[in-house]
Amino acid sequence: MSRLDEKRFTALGQEWIARFDFNATCAIEEETGKGFYEFVGPLMVQLDQEDLEDPAKVFAAIKGIRQSDIRLVLFHALAGAHDVSLADVGEIIQELGTAEAMGIVAWAIAQAMAPSVGAEGNAPTPAGNRRQRRAAKSAGGRG
Repeated sequence: MSRLDEKRFTALGQEWIARFDFNATCAIEEETGKGFYEFVGPLMVQLDQEDLEDPAKVFAAIKGIRQSDIRLVLFHALAGAHDVSLADVGEIIQELGTAEAMGIVAWAIAQAMAPSVGAEGNAPTPAGNRRQRRAAKSAGGRG
């Protein structure tokens, strides 16, 4: 995992590294009894800049979000790099503030949804797959 796959921040007097991987998504599914995307869907609130200035619109968008869900996602984002408890994560959120913590959670969820990268650091492209099929076909394979 590269530094691009992690988010660093300081809280409680130390640097924290948030990483989100496949095992974290599975742990969330096991703990909640819900599919990962079903669980995180309500956390993926999108508001226009104009809406952010309207407290009623902000409240309407976030009213279904549970604080414990934010804490759970952040816990699993941190647990891969730190020996941390849910109580520790609650203290981190308290210090950072809910808005900043939700930003880290949104980042972690986006990382979990990002396409995998290949050995060269790029996700395979359809064009690359076509080239491989053509090369195999010209070499006598089925392609």
